[in-house]
Amino acid sequence: MAREIAAGWYPDPQTGGQLRYWDGRAWTEHVQPAGSQPPAPPPPAAPEPAGERSEQLRRDGPFTTAAPVGDFLLMRDAGFEPLGVVAGNAVHTIGLPPLLRHANEELGPLSKAMRDGRELALDRLRGEAEGLGADGVVGVRLEVRRYEWGPEMAEFTATGTAVRAPGGGRPFVTDLAGEELAALVRGGFTPVGLALGVCVYHVAFRALDQSFGQPPPVNQELPDYSRALGEARERALGRMQWDAEQFGAGGVVGVRIEHRGHGWSSHVSEFLATGTAIAPA
Repeated sequence: MAREIAAGWYPDPQTGGQLRYWDGRAWTEHVQPAGSQPPAPPPPAAPEPAGERSEQLRRDGPFTTAAPVGDFLLMRDAGFEPLGVVAGNAVHTIGLPPLLRHANEELGPLSKAMRDGRELALDRLRGEAEGLGADGVVGVRLEVRRYEWGPEMAEFTATGTAVRAPGGGRPFVTDLAGEELAALVRGGFTPVGLALGVCVYHVAFRALDQSFGQPPPVNQELPDYSRALGEARERALGRMQWDAEQFGAGGVVGVRIEHRGHGWSSHVSEFLATGTAIAPA
């Protein structure tokens, strides 16, 4: 049986000096100069399990929203018309690379996989919102689910409420709730996107000479661990800020930093930084 080649960027068999994307089955039209760090190709078309529900909303059926009553009323008072709950998902294989037991290091391929899964779910959420004629999606929530029947898989989901915005404008995605969104608009700002940064980091086990017969120090800082965890958070925050710059944002509000293990090795953690990128209205 021929060995399957994983999807990715490889030297172009047709043209020297550039890379071409292999999708796991065939060469695609996506190319980049050799030696560059090429972006991932456009995501595949979104599946449409919600097609019938979306069609009902387009036919002026009753709107739906994930916002509580108070947030819904404030959002409407600010001029945002809810259209319906929208969602996107993507199931990815997720695997740990070989770990160096006594090294503090980022697990780059895993950081990329965790970001790519969320971005694909967000792309599909946007696609469903655009199908409703929405100007944006508010109250977005990102989740990662693991299933017993697929221990090496993870489902990335993005859910929120599609809205029409006062005056239209460029489509946006935000995790702000109705009250926060109304205050932002009153203050003369508009959301332009949901910025995120991801870093999956392996924190070293205690050194061998500490592991045999020597208890850890009591009530003292462990500088190596402090540096490792601090570096992981900084990388996540830096990537979130870079993401906001790509939206043309002037700032990021509602920043959250989450720390999750996802059932991996006890010394492997994901740091996720998220916030709403904003610009003057």
